[in-house]
Amino acid sequence: MENMNILIGMTKYVKMSVCISAGSLCFCFIVVAMAGFALNRFFNFIWVFTSRFPPQTSIKRKKKAVRKKKNSPINPNNDASLNDNSQLKDTKIGSVESIRLFTYKTLVDATQNFALDRRLSGDCLGSVYKGKIIDTNEVVSIRQLSYNFVLNVEEFVGKVLLLSQANHQNLAKLIGYSVHQYCDRFVVYKYESGGSLQNHLHGNQTCLDWKLRMKIAHGVAKAVEYLQNDMKPPILHYYIQPSNIWLDEEMTPKLSAFGLVGMYFPRSGSDYCIETCGSYFYGEHDIRLIEEVTIETDVRGFGILLLEMITGMKGRFRGKDGLNRNLTDWVRPYLEGEKNLASMVDAKLDGKFNIEELYDVCNLAEACIEKQPSHRPRISDVVKRMEGLAK
Repeated sequence: MENMNILIGMTKYVKMSVCISAGSLCFCFIVVAMAGFALNRFFNFIWVFTSRFPPQTSIKRKKKAVRKKKNSPINPNNDASLNDNSQLKDTKIGSVESIRLFTYKTLVDATQNFALDRRLSGDCLGSVYKGKIIDTNEVVSIRQLSYNFVLNVEEFVGKVLLLSQANHQNLAKLIGYSVHQYCDRFVVYKYESGGSLQNHLHGNQTCLDWKLRMKIAHGVAKAVEYLQNDMKPPILHYYIQPSNIWLDEEMTPKLSAFGLVGMYFPRSGSDYCIETCGSYFYGEHDIRLIEEVTIETDVRGFGILLLEMITGMKGRFRGKDGLNRNLTDWVRPYLEGEKNLASMVDAKLDGKFNIEELYDVCNLAEACIEKQPSHRPRISDVVKRMEGLAK
């Protein structure tokens, strides 16, 4: 009996030791995980911080250059433009005569200090405001770039000058920019009175009929084709979505925000590609934070846009179960014939659409959103197919 008690006591001791050891291991694992997470956040902060602010040495050199050349033309990279000197005036700069450097004060006055009632839209690229330039009475759209995408002054101005060369009837007209201190960047576009496609599809503006939706999609496809084939170097949009498609008084689409996320430069000895940082990619959950982006990327984006215009649903939405859903996953049963294709069409159209055109555009959208980029059609082929649907 005494031996039995000893054995039971030893068993309890072993169990207690195992529990304590397991608890210690779990605690150590949690501590290590938290430390790793903290280090990751710290290095991300350092990366963002250093990317926003130019090196101190370069700033000192700029100050010396300004002192030596007091009578030189306004340089968008000098301290006057950074600190928004009150004597600085709106100026045309660079080799492109139409691009203008706006003072920060001009944009503040134009938007009534970026009032909420002047805000037109917002996404991960930043907010868009409607403004009126007081000196010229010109109505403009002003995009304040998100801090996550802030570049140093030289890179930002260089990209703006490149983007200002884009000239197409289906691209928003870039007319100027502004730099305020070290973290605020603004791009200024011509204002389009028809509103954004997002407000027509998901907001309270006029519902677009089927034929007009096809014409708008055709115009967007032509804009993407121009950016890829006619611009040198080619420009990747990366963020084709309804909020970045503006409509003029004749409902002609104007694709905006092109080139703001990533520029598309050819690399020798490899396919056209660029590594772009982002946490949100066309509403898809299977894209990593660092993603190789190719010209087929925007073809996929256009395919998702087509699905939004067909269904009237957002590329990413909250389902009845409260979970976030991707439109590409939701439409799959319809595209594969498991459900009636006509039943997924936007109810606001009230059944007023061409069933043959529906099958054609759905086939095109399905081809554009193929998982394998090499299986997607070229944007020039997309334009040709949309041309027949838009007639």
